[in-house]
Amino acid sequence: MLGHIDKIGTEIECGAYRYDEIPGFVLDDDGSINTSNNLVTAEYKSKPTNNLRLLAKRMYKLYDNIGDINETMGLHIHISLKDQTDYFRLCSVRFWKYLYAQFRKTSFWSSNIQKYRLLAHDGRGGEYCENINEPRDIDRTFSGSRYRAINFDSMRKFNTVEFRFFKAMTSPNEVMKAVKFLIKNINTYLDVLYNKNGNGDVLGGTKKFLKKDTNRTTKRLKQVIKENQEIVELGKNRIFGV
Repeated sequence: MLGHIDKIGTEIECGAYRYDEIPGFVLDDDGSINTSNNLVTAEYKSKPTNNLRLLAKRMYKLYDNIGDINETMGLHIHISLKDQTDYFRLCSVRFWKYLYAQFRKTSFWSSNIQKYRLLAHDGRGGEYCENINEPRDIDRTFSGSRYRAINFDSMRKFNTVEFRFFKAMTSPNEVMKAVKFLIKNINTYLDVLYNKNGNGDVLGGTKKFLKKDTNRTTKRLKQVIKENQEIVELGKNRIFGV
């Protein structure tokens, strides 16, 4: 079911009834969020797993301790990949444009909080979730500027790609829906762009649209690697496991 994806982890910002440890999560604080006086701000980071049922079970347990979700909070999802070169295949403005187009078709987009998170500041994105408009925006994430809709710097730190554009979810079902949205669209993008599974144009007319970006993306990645030797060395150690 996970396709090209190896493991999944989530970071959930919330107002909690108690600052308690929850099995399957690492508890942390987040000074960027606010909640009501009778609750405590908390960020719960789920342990990486490839078992969606287990993740859902943990979410239901976690949400028993959540009393507030508001516009200051977000849901971050970390994805690790089985094929290490797929990390770089996702380092493309085209991938973000594809994902963004699919995202606007979902029920998440009807939320005003969600729209603000992505469209604040004249379309540049919110303070902690800036949009990706050009290749140099991807370059900046490699330089430690992680506050983008997609954070690629986590490739070096955690061997994951971090998706930061979701609003905080009010139920575990919504969290799992967001996780499944990423699973579906990451796999579809990789299958279409690189034709890994031999299914051809599973998007119906989108293959040509995506294929146009292949050469430009490859050229851009080579340029980024050439300009920043640190990425190469860290990439070998963290991403390719050399």
